[in-house]
Amino acid sequence: EAAALAASGREFLSKKERALARQAAADRAEKEARDDAFRRLAAFPVLINLEQGTLYFATSGSLAADKLGLLFSETFDISLVPAGAEEIAFRTCSRHGTQRDFEDAEPFYLVEPPAEPGEAALSLPGGDHSHLGRELLTWIWYRTSTREGLFEFADGTSATIAIDRAMQLDCPHEVTGRCAIRNDAPASSPEARAGLGVGKMPSKMGLLIGADGGEWSLNVSGPDLTISGLAIPKTDEKDPYLVLEHRFSQIAEAASTLDRLYAAFLRLRFGSEWKKELADMQRWAGAAKPAPAMQLAMA
Repeated sequence: EAAALAASGREFLSKKERALARQAAADRAEKEARDDAFRRLAAFPVLINLEQGTLYFATSGSLAADKLGLLFSETFDISLVPAGAEEIAFRTCSRHGTQRDFEDAEPFYLVEPPAEPGEAALSLPGGDHSHLGRELLTWIWYRTSTREGLFEFADGTSATIAIDRAMQLDCPHEVTGRCAIRNDAPASSPEARAGLGVGKMPSKMGLLIGADGGEWSLNVSGPDLTISGLAIPKTDEKDPYLVLEHRFSQIAEAASTLDRLYAAFLRLRFGSEWKKELADMQRWAGAAKPAPAMQLAMA
């Protein structure tokens, strides 16, 4: 309408001229839509590890993941299963002969549960074991706080882990709320210790991991073990192929280290030493319990 008005040199358009302008705009929009002018194109890297039967997908968006799953199935006649905390635990425990312990597992808490849990806690479906991811992060926090972050694995390898940059704490009972902390040492902050003392447990965590295969910085989401912000060591290689190969190997090594870490936790979680470990963790959390007035303020 503005273009037609400028071309006419008049102050107003007639009713017919306005209708023609709207029709012209609709025709142009339809043509541009047919030409994909309004389609947002996005590309996500995919790395397939044939030896491990694993696929790494560089986004956690459900829409893109669903499209990838459909495309992968139609192309290779093989389905993809999201490797969240529950799925990985099921596979690991099946290999170690602790599948029954996994199936019977109930969430643990470091602080006495409230008499009246929130609605979200009550709505968890039976047999849901996604709490194991949250428990893994809690265990990492405990070990980095009391044992200098050294983790030893069944294959003889080890890793040193520090909590870095960020933590998100949630109350598993939906009573004391959520706390997000961002600083260089979030796990030792007063907010984190106070949250631990009133029953909060980590649901997201930034980690620095050092192992024989490299050093990585990343963020972990507990319930689904989604990894984001993975930073890998740089390489001095100039050949683009070798640079890409270095990136692939570092991604696979970082994932393998996290798998060994989770397997070490599950072996302890469903082993004979767990009762003592849990008691030690509960005493550790109890030492951070704030005074009653502070508990009231946080609640």
